[in-house]
Amino acid sequence: MIRSMTGYGFADLERDGQRLSAEIRSVNHRFCEVSLRAPKLVAVFEDQIRQFIAERFSRGKFNLTITWSGAGETGDELKLNEPVADRYVALLEQLRKR
Repeated sequence: MIRSMTGYGFADLERDGQRLSAEIRSVNHRFCEVSLRAPKLVAVFEDQIRQFIAERFSRGKFNLTITWSGAGETGDELKLNEPVADRYVALLEQLRKR
């Protein structure tokens, strides 16, 4: 029988000049409560992350921190997607005419 939900974990991955880090801390708590701090790009998966934890733990307070660095920080990795940009321009033109 598990008597404590106190725990800590950290993982770090570096590839192609990009670094992804994740840290999770848990403490005893009556209910399952998940707190997430992450970049906007990762935050779109917040619901799936919460569900993943809730499926495995019925109680505990979890604090998850995710950081992602290196991708596009200097701006030199941004590339123009011309078909998408052209579509945006066309849609804006439609709105202007309206």
